[in-house]
Amino acid sequence: MVSSDDHQAEDASSPDESAVAPDVPEAGQSLTREQEDALDDEVLGELDGVEQDESRGGQRQISVIFASIHGFDTESDMHHDEIEEIAMKKAGFDSELTTAIEECGGQIDKIIRGFFMATFGTTTATKEDPVMAVLGGMRMCEIADQFDAEVHVGVNTGLAWVGQIKTERTIDTTVIGDAVNLSARLKTQAAKNQVVCSPDAYEQTKDYFEYEVLRELPPGTLKGIERSMTVYEPLTATDKATAVANLRGGDDDRLAELEEHIPEYLKAMIAEGASRLQGERKMVTLLYSDVSGFTALSEKYATQPDLIAEVMNRCHKRLGDIVYKHEGVVDKLVGDEIMAIFGAPIMHEDDPERAILCALEMMVEMDKVSIEVQAEFNVPPLSVHIGINTGRVSIGNLVPGSTRMDYTVIGEPTELAEELEDISKGGEIIVGQRTYRMTRALYNFEERGPITMGGKDVPVYLVLDKKEESDSKRGLTEMGDVPMIGREPQREQALACVDMIFEGTSAISTTIGEAGYGKSRLMRETRDVLLERGGLWFFGACFPNTEQQGYSLFLRMFESYFDVKDADSEQVRRTKLVEKFEEVFEGDTTAIEDIMPYIGNMMSITFPGALGEKVSFLDPEQLQRRSFVAVRDLFAHEASRQPVAIALDDLHWLDNVSNDLIYFLLENIYEDRVYFMNIYRPERRDLCWAIGETAEERYADRYTAIAIDPLTPEAQVELCDALLPMGEEGADIKATIVEKSDGNPFYMEEFIRVLLDDDFIEKQGDIWVLIRDVSEFAVPDSLEQMLSARIDKLPAASKEVLQSASVVGRKFEHDTLMDAVEDASDLDDCLAFLTDLDFVEEATVDPLEYIFGHIVTFEISYSAIVVGRRRQIHQKVGDSFEGRHESNLGPYIELLAYHYAESSERPKAVHYLGSAGSKARDMFNNKDAVTFYERGLELLGRIDEPDLDDQLEILNGLGDVYAVLGQYEDGIEAINSALALAAEPMQQAVGQRKLGSIYRQSADWDTAIERFDEALTVLGGLNGSDETRVETARVQDMKGFISYSRGDFADADEKCRAALALVEDVQALDVKCSIFKNLGNINLRLGQADDALSFYTQGIDFADRIGDKMLQSQLYNNLFVLHRIQARTDDALESIRKAIDLGEQMAFADGLTARYASLGMFLRQTGDNEGALENLNHSLEIATRIQSPQRVAEAEASLGTYFFYVKDYEKYIEHNVRALDPCREIGDRQRETQCLVNISDGYLYLGKEHVDEAEQYATDAAALAEEITMSVSVIAARKNLGMVSYLREEYTEALSRFQRALEMALEDKTVDAQAEIHRLMGDTYIDMGDNVNAREQLTQSADLYDQLGSEARATEIRERIPDA
Repeated sequence: MVSSDDHQAEDASSPDESAVAPDVPEAGQSLTREQEDALDDEVLGELDGVEQDESRGGQRQISVIFASIHGFDTESDMHHDEIEEIAMKKAGFDSELTTAIEECGGQIDKIIRGFFMATFGTTTATKEDPVMAVLGGMRMCEIADQFDAEVHVGVNTGLAWVGQIKTERTIDTTVIGDAVNLSARLKTQAAKNQVVCSPDAYEQTKDYFEYEVLRELPPGTLKGIERSMTVYEPLTATDKATAVANLRGGDDDRLAELEEHIPEYLKAMIAEGASRLQGERKMVTLLYSDVSGFTALSEKYATQPDLIAEVMNRCHKRLGDIVYKHEGVVDKLVGDEIMAIFGAPIMHEDDPERAILCALEMMVEMDKVSIEVQAEFNVPPLSVHIGINTGRVSIGNLVPGSTRMDYTVIGEPTELAEELEDISKGGEIIVGQRTYRMTRALYNFEERGPITMGGKDVPVYLVLDKKEESDSKRGLTEMGDVPMIGREPQREQALACVDMIFEGTSAISTTIGEAGYGKSRLMRETRDVLLERGGLWFFGACFPNTEQQGYSLFLRMFESYFDVKDADSEQVRRTKLVEKFEEVFEGDTTAIEDIMPYIGNMMSITFPGALGEKVSFLDPEQLQRRSFVAVRDLFAHEASRQPVAIALDDLHWLDNVSNDLIYFLLENIYEDRVYFMNIYRPERRDLCWAIGETAEERYADRYTAIAIDPLTPEAQVELCDALLPMGEEGADIKATIVEKSDGNPFYMEEFIRVLLDDDFIEKQGDIWVLIRDVSEFAVPDSLEQMLSARIDKLPAASKEVLQSASVVGRKFEHDTLMDAVEDASDLDDCLAFLTDLDFVEEATVDPLEYIFGHIVTFEISYSAIVVGRRRQIHQKVGDSFEGRHESNLGPYIELLAYHYAESSERPKAVHYLGSAGSKARDMFNNKDAVTFYERGLELLGRIDEPDLDDQLEILNGLGDVYAVLGQYEDGIEAINSALALAAEPMQQAVGQRKLGSIYRQSADWDTAIERFDEALTVLGGLNGSDETRVETARVQDMKGFISYSRGDFADADEKCRAALALVEDVQALDVKCSIFKNLGNINLRLGQADDALSFYTQGIDFADRIGDKMLQSQLYNNLFVLHRIQARTDDALESIRKAIDLGEQMAFADGLTARYASLGMFLRQTGDNEGALENLNHSLEIATRIQSPQRVAEAEASLGTYFFYVKDYEKYIEHNVRALDPCREIGDRQRETQCLVNISDGYLYLGKEHVDEAEQYATDAAALAEEITMSVSVIAARKNLGMVSYLREEYTEALSRFQRALEMALEDKTVDAQAEIHRLMGDTYIDMGDNVNAREQLTQSADLYDQLGSEARATEIRERIPDA
C-alpha cells in the first residue's frame, strides 16, 4: 500500500495540489505523462457520450482495465540482440498479462508500447465481470513484480458502446464511452504496481475485496472528468472473490475465442508451418498509414460513436483491401491507423515496390472515400498520410514455447516507419533511405532532408509518382560459384605461380574479390593443374564461428593431410600422425621428434614420454614459436619432395594465431618450392587485408595480386548463354538477367534458379523455353531479398533444418544437426531436398558432413533466426558436441565456448570460455585469450552462484595475459579479484606469486618482494609436497632475479641456489631451466666463471629436453659472452654459432640480428675482417627484411663501427647516417645522438676540408644530448667542436671549447674523457708554442691513462711531452 503522503500534484493547474495523483517515477518509464495522455486521447478519441446502434454494436455494461507499462526501454546505441532480448522479455510479459486477463474472462483490446487495455463483458456479459476485472488488475501487478517491471492500473465499470471496425478479413473490436475514458484517467493515480478503482467499480466489488480509500479527487483532477470522486485501492481478495475466479476458468474456451479473430489467410499459414510463428528475422517493408481529419470528425460527432465507427470501418475496409490486393498483411488497426507488412508472412522479391504502389493507390482510394462520406454523413474532408520503411525486423511469436498465434514486429525499422508516418502530412508518402534505394528506378522522389533518429541523421524521401519509364536497376550483393567464364587473365596469373614453384622458387598470391565472383572456382582450377603436374595440394579454410579458435585455418588442413577424423579416438589419431610422419620423413627420427609433437599439440593430440616433455614444459610463447617452426619444417620437407601449393580460403574470418603463422611462413619459406594462395574478400578492416600489402612490400619478386572484378558485359552475355541456352524469344529475359546481375556471376545464377523454381521456364530439347509471361516475375532488387524469398518458399521442415544448420556452422556434421533440430525424423529427406536445390552440398562421407553452397545463404539463414530460438539451438549444438566428444573435448573447446556463450546456458558458457581462454593463453594467442576471458567474466556477473573454479580460472588467466600484454594495472586487478575468492592456501600462494611477477615486470621491485614474501609465508604453512616445493622454488627464483637486477649478485646467488635445492628431485623442468639461466648470469657477474659455465651447460641440457630452442639460443649466447671474456676464442665462436643456428631453426629473426652482429664484431677482433663484414651485412639484411627500425639502426651502427676500425671513414660516416632515420622513426634519441657524434668523428678523421660538416653534426649532437641529458654524448660533441677549431687553427677558441668539455667530464667523473681532453689541450698548446701549459696538460693526460690501466697510451703521451 502507498500512503497519500507519497504523492504530489500531477498538473500545476489542478485545483488542489495536495490531493492529487502521484508523480510517476521517471525510472523505467517508456512514456512521459504528456505522451501517455496523448496516447490515451488518440485511443479514446476524446469521446464522452454513447449511443446504441444494434446493427454495428451497442451499449453494454462492461468493466475496463487501463494500464501504463514501464521497464522495457531500449537505447538507440544498443545492439540488435540486446533490443531483441528486451523485446523477448516484453513479449513474455505481455504473454503473461494476456494469460492472466484471459483466465479472468477478459479480452485484450490493445497492447501498444507502454499502453495496455483490456475489457470484460464485451462479448458475453456476466455479473462477475467487475470482480474479474479487479482480480485481473491485481494479477497484473504481481506479474510486473516478477518481471522487475512496473504497471499503473486503473479499473472502471460502466456503460460503453461496443462495436467492430473491420475489413472483410480483419476484425478490430472498438469500445467507446465515458467508462473507458475514466479508467484511462484513473491509471494516472496509481503508483508503481498499484490498482486504483473508480467509485462504480468499488460499489460492485466491495463485498469481494478489502479496500482502502486512496484519496479524494477534486473536480478537474482527471483530464476530461469535471466531477469530484473518491478512488480506492484493493488490498486483498476475499474467499468470495477466489470462488468466483475458480468458477470462471476455461483456458481452451478463451483461446478459441481469441483464435476467432485470426484472419483466415493467417490460419492457413499457421496450419502450414508453426515455424513462422516461432519468430524470425526477416527483411520486410512496413507501411504505416493514418487518417488525416479523424480528430475533427471525433470532435464534431462526439455523441455519435456509431457514426464514427461506420466511417472508420469504411476507411479500414477499403484501404485494407488494397493492402491485401498487393499481398501485404494488415498487422494492426489502432484507432485510425493501419500497420501493414510486406514480406511476412508472404514474402516477395519486390516488397518495397509493392508497398509504395499500395500507398499510391491508398491515396487515390481515400479521396474517393472522403467524397462518399462527406456526401453521406456531412463529415469533414478525410485524407491519408503514410510512412514506409524497409529493414530487417524480428517478426513472429518471440516467446519460445508459447502457443499464442499472433505476429509481433520488433526492430528499428518499425520505429522509423512510425516516425515517417508522424512527419508526413495529409496526402504524403514519406519513405526511408533503404526503401528509396530499392525503388528509385521505378518511382520519382523528392529528398526531404534528414530527420534525427537515435541521435543520427536519417535521410528521408517524399514519393512523387511512378515513373513512366523505369530506369535500369542494379543490385549490390554477395554471390557464389559460376562456370569459369571471363576469368582467363586471373587463371593465367595463378598458373604462372604454379610454374614458379615447378621452376624451383616460391610464390605468393592474393586472390581478392567479393563473395561469388569466382575465387573458389579459380582455386579449384589451379588445384587441378597442380595435381596433374605432380604437385602436392594443402587446403585450409576459415569459418565465421572459428575466428577465435587458434590455428583454426590449419587444423582442417592437417586433419585432411593426416586423414584424421572427428570420430577417431586419440590413440587412432596419434597412430595416424606417427604413420604419416614415418612415411613422409622415411624414418628420420630426429626430424620426426622435432616436428611431430608440436603438430600433434596443435591438433590436441598428446604423446607420452620424451615426446610429451617437448611440449609440456614450454611457456606459451615458446610453445607457439616451436609450433610455428614445426609447421614450417613440415611444409619445407614436403616441398623438397615435390612442389607444394597451400591454399588458404576465406581469410576474412582468420584467427589471430593463424594470421601470425601465415606471416611466419611467408617470411621463412622463401627458397622452397611452395605457393601460398591467399583468398579473401576486399574488406580492408579484416585481419587478412595486410597480407597483400605486406607481400607486395617485402616479397615483390615472388608476389602476384589477382583481382577478381565484376564480369565484363561481354563475359556476362557469354555466361548467361552458357547457363541458360534459349531461342530468340529468350533475348529479352536474358538481357534483363545480364542487366540485373551487374557483373556478379552468383547473382546471375540465383536469378536463373528463381526462374526455374517458379516454373517460368522448362527444358525442351537442348534449350530452355519461357512458359509463362515473364512480366509476372518481379526482378529482385538485392541478393538478400532474392535468397530470403527463395528460403521462405521452402517447406517448413526443410527451412527449419537449413536454419538449424546455420547455427551449427557453415560446415556441419549430420549427427550434430540431428541433435539440433526439433524433429529429426525427416532430417535425411530434408538434407537431400536442400542438396538438390544447391542450398547445401555434401562435404565428406566419413563422418557425414555438409557445407552451405555459399556463404551468403549461410549468413541469411542464420540472421533470420530470432535470438530466443537461436539460443535454444546453440545450446543443443553445445550439448551435442559435449556428449559426442566427451572423451576428447580438447579440439572442441572453442566451439563449446562459442555455442554455450550464444545460448542461455550461462554456467557452461563460463566454464568453456575459461577453458578456451586458457587454451589460447597456452598457445600465446593472447588477444583471443583476453576475448574469451572477458566474455566469461561478463557472464559470471549474470550467474547467481557461479562455480568457484571457473571464476578462478578466468580471473587468474586474465591476470596472466594482461601481464604479458603489459596491461599491469588490469592484471593486478584481476589477480586481486581471484585472491578475494581463493579459499585454499595454495590458491592464495599462487595468487600472491602472480601479483609479485606482475609487479616485477612493471619494475616495482619493492612491491614485488612484498607479494613474494606473502606467498612464501603461505607456502611455509603447508606440507612439503612436491607441489609446495615447486611453487616455493618459483617464488625464490623470481626473488633472485630481482636481486640480480638490483646488482646484489651474492643475494641473488643464494636465493636461486635455494630454489634449485627445492626442485632437484622433482621433474619441474621449466623451473629448473629458469633457475640455471639466472644462476649462470649471476655467477658470470660474480666472476665465478666455472660455476657460470656449469649452470649455462645444465640449462642448455634441460632446455633441449623440453624442446625450448629459444632458451637454448639465449644460453649459448650467454656462454659466448663468458668464453669471450676468458679469451677462449674457439669456444666463443662455437657458442655464438650454436646460438645463431638455434635462432635460425626458430626463425628468431629479431634476436638473430644481434647474434650476427656480435659474431661479426668478434671476428673483427680476431682479425677475420672478411668473416666480420659478411656477418655484419647478414645482420643488416635480416633487420631490413623484418622491417624492424630498431634492429636496422643497430646493424647500421655496428657496420659503421667495423669500418671505423679498418679506417674506412667514409663508410663509417655512411652507415651512421643511414642509422639516423630508423632511430628517428622509433624515437631512439640516445642512439641518434651517438650516431651524430660518430658522423662528426668521421668527418674530423677525413681532415681539414670537412671541418664544416664535422662542426654541424657535432653542434646537432650537443643540442640533442643536452635536451635528453645524455652527458657522455654532450662531452664527446663538445670535444669534437674543440677539434673543429683546432683544425681551423683557431687555437684560443679550441681551448675554450675543450675547457667546456673538460668541466663537464670532471662533473660527470668520466676519467677516459678527461684523459683524452687533456691530451688534445696539450697538443693545442704545443702548436701555440706554449710548452709550459703543454707539459701540464699532457702530464695530467698520461697520469689519467695510467689510472685507467692504459699503460701503452700513457707511455706514448709522455714521449710527446716537450721540454720546459
